[in-house]
Amino acid sequence: MSLLDISEDVLRYLATSFVWRRQDACALRATAKLFSRIVALPAITLIKAQDDNKEDLKKILTTCSSIRDARATLAGATLLVSELGKNTSIKSIEIHPDADYQALPLPQIIAKCDNLEYLDCSFATLFSGEHELLISTLASLKHLVALNLRGTFRDVRIGPTLRTLLTGNKILKRLDLSNNPLDRDVIPILADFISTSTSLEYLNLSALAIMDTENDVIAASLAKNSSLKTLIYVGNYPGDDGLRAFADALSVNTTLRKLNIRAEYGASGAPYLAQIIRNSCSLRSFEFGSEYLGSESLSLIADALDHSTSLQKLRMITSHTKSSKSAYDLSQSLVRNRRLTKLGFDAWCMYKNSLHALLPAFRSNLILKKVDLRRCEFSHGDISELVGALSECRNLTHLTVTSMTLGADGSIKLVELCNSMPSITMLSLRGNRIRDEHLHRVAELLQTNSTLCELDLAINALGNVASQLIGELLLTNTSLQRLHLDDNSFDVDAIKVIAEALSSNTTLLYLNLRFNLRRIDDSK
Repeated sequence: MSLLDISEDVLRYLATSFVWRRQDACALRATAKLFSRIVALPAITLIKAQDDNKEDLKKILTTCSSIRDARATLAGATLLVSELGKNTSIKSIEIHPDADYQALPLPQIIAKCDNLEYLDCSFATLFSGEHELLISTLASLKHLVALNLRGTFRDVRIGPTLRTLLTGNKILKRLDLSNNPLDRDVIPILADFISTSTSLEYLNLSALAIMDTENDVIAASLAKNSSLKTLIYVGNYPGDDGLRAFADALSVNTTLRKLNIRAEYGASGAPYLAQIIRNSCSLRSFEFGSEYLGSESLSLIADALDHSTSLQKLRMITSHTKSSKSAYDLSQSLVRNRRLTKLGFDAWCMYKNSLHALLPAFRSNLILKKVDLRRCEFSHGDISELVGALSECRNLTHLTVTSMTLGADGSIKLVELCNSMPSITMLSLRGNRIRDEHLHRVAELLQTNSTLCELDLAINALGNVASQLIGELLLTNTSLQRLHLDDNSFDVDAIKVIAEALSSNTTLLYLNLRFNLRRIDDSK
């Protein structure tokens, strides 16, 4: 069966719901062939488990007894467990939100997978009264090491029932409780779990509306923890006192490697941010930001960077500064720094003189490997100067320039930069309103590139003309291994062109085509 034999329904499925992965270079390139001929299928996606294709999916499941990882809606997961029975091989399930109330309740699905190690049921559909049953079912799993409950309890507050899952848990390594309404009684339960856990390595407590002295309780638990490596703490309300509590805790914590503490605080919180940078002995990655940091804050952070002994990755979000002096102080600190390998600026609004003062941080920087610029207000002239400065980062490997409305000129300049710097292996131009007419020169430049391994063109305005250019690129390029094309405007014909090119490509390992036809349908 050739790729052109795939029905329009399957192509629509590929475009809207499927992330295609090749496990190794020898794997079959046609997705349909992968499903129909490989018996030892390690992973399966059941997002479109609807009545019109259930029989085909059942045939796939009856030939595959080795599935370990599954992505599905509740309807898809119901089909999976009903066909495979009480399955002891499935170790990973990712439940996608849907509204299929004919599916099995989520706790019943989970109960059929005794050896489950990873569960992601973020924003999953739960029936009335299922929340407590879900927690008790999860608590009964003996091998669960990673759990994502993001938004799962959006309709009901997480209450003390959570104690059933957390108290005495010695195996959970990753826990995401973000985007849930939180019962205030849960804070002591969480703090006790953090304080005593010897296995927890990743914790996401974002958007839980943790306020006032509750932040002090969480921070104090960090000082006692001996295992946590990553804490995501976005969208809470620590205030200055909470920031000070975190700074004090991190001065004695010796295991935390990554901290993201974007929250509502002003310039008065800057001394505590600087304290975290200066005094933490283990922190490798720090992401912070607020509505307004200001010039004085940048100077304090610049001074702290001069004294940091551990920080390797820094991302600063939402800063408005007119002061070229503070930008110059930060830039000179970054020039002197011999540890930072990744630097990110997100939603920065810098006046012309401030931007010029910051550019020396990139020039002749032999340490910096990853630059991440998102939603920054740069003009086209600024992009030219930025490209000139980045060209002197001789060890740069990853370049992300997203949501900055680059258009044709900016995109071409960045691809030209990649062609002139063989060290760059990843380029992200996500969300820059790149259209079909912009991609001609970009595609020509990419035809001759032999070092770029990953390209992200997601969330642009690419359509059928772009699909022809991308198809030609896939036929000739021998370096690309990962390609992101999700959230564009490809129709079925465009997907056919890309699918045909895949049949001759031998290097691409990952292709994301999700959320294309949806955008077309929404515009009608």
